[in-house]
Amino acid sequence: MVYCEQLSSQVYTLFTHKMYTLIQLVNASAIYVVFMEKKGLIMKLSNIKISYQVILLAGLNLLLLGFLSLYVVLNLSKIANELKAVADEDLPLTKIVSEISEMQLSQGRQFEIMLRQAVLMNTDTNQKKEFEKSVDKFLSISKEVDSEIQHGKQKIREVIEKHQLAGETGTAILSEFMKLEKSLIKIEKEYTDFENHVVEAIQKLKQGQYAEVMLKVGDLEHEEVELEQHIEELHIELEKFTQDSLVEAELHEENVLRAVIILSLICLIISIVFATIIIRNISQPLKALSKTLWEVAQGNLSSRSGIKSKNELGTIAMSIDDFASELQTVINELDMTLTAVAKGDLTKPITIDFKGDLGQIKSSVNSSIELLSTTVSQIADGSEQV
Repeated sequence: MVYCEQLSSQVYTLFTHKMYTLIQLVNASAIYVVFMEKKGLIMKLSNIKISYQVILLAGLNLLLLGFLSLYVVLNLSKIANELKAVADEDLPLTKIVSEISEMQLSQGRQFEIMLRQAVLMNTDTNQKKEFEKSVDKFLSISKEVDSEIQHGKQKIREVIEKHQLAGETGTAILSEFMKLEKSLIKIEKEYTDFENHVVEAIQKLKQGQYAEVMLKVGDLEHEEVELEQHIEELHIELEKFTQDSLVEAELHEENVLRAVIILSLICLIISIVFATIIIRNISQPLKALSKTLWEVAQGNLSSRSGIKSKNELGTIAMSIDDFASELQTVINELDMTLTAVAKGDLTKPITIDFKGDLGQIKSSVNSSIELLSTTVSQIADGSEQV
């Protein structure tokens, strides 16, 4: 829940900070559309079929989405590997060093108990058995400490070899693990010396050389304190290294989140730009066609759409313009013919070829003129005979 709240807070903060960037991108996209229009790029795009333009927009969106998804997957994989490295490398080592530290403290307390029991063995024979038990427990802890140290060394060596095989020589992580390996080897040597000195002291206590052992107790305690201090320093160093790794992974996560937001905005702007261009390539010709049809319906047969694109709308516009031109030619020819008839000139029939049903109009008008001419001729002949 806390992580979700932190993530939501980060998203809100980043979104707020990027609003100004979004406004700039919108302005830039508008300028880019104008630039493309001036360069004639929009006109070139308008010559592409509308279906192809839609496919182009869908393909562009899929390409941008694929690029964004690939970026997210690669970076999330990187973050996951960093967290996995912390879980597989840093945390186990921290646990091993913690166990070594705890066992070392337990062993130190056991050594103090052995010293008290050794003093009491002179007056209480039962303390000898307790002393032997304490010795066995001390040696048992020693084996466990040795085992954990070897486990730690093996774990560090595996990590070092893993990074070397990956070609990460000279990196900060590899240098840190090599430093940890040296520290653990040093602790191993100090612990071995301390263990040997304690075993020597145990042998002397069994032989009754209490005074000689007591003289060396101070040195043994000094070795123990120094060993505990070095183990604690290694533990602190490991914790710091683990914390730094987690902070670095979190920083990468924030950078990826920021980059995803920016890339999403860029993809959105690119999609908006191309969608706007396609919408303009469809809406503007439709408006021009609508205006042309309205003007033709109102009797203005000289109106033309002016659309020169080579897509579906361009084909429709060309057909409408051809229709208006053909209709205007028919009307003009009819006007000329009927005007001549009205003036009594019956020698000017329609001579232009009319296509389709308009040909019937031509035939009807020419037939009417011919019939009228015949009738007039007959009337003229009758008048002469009278």
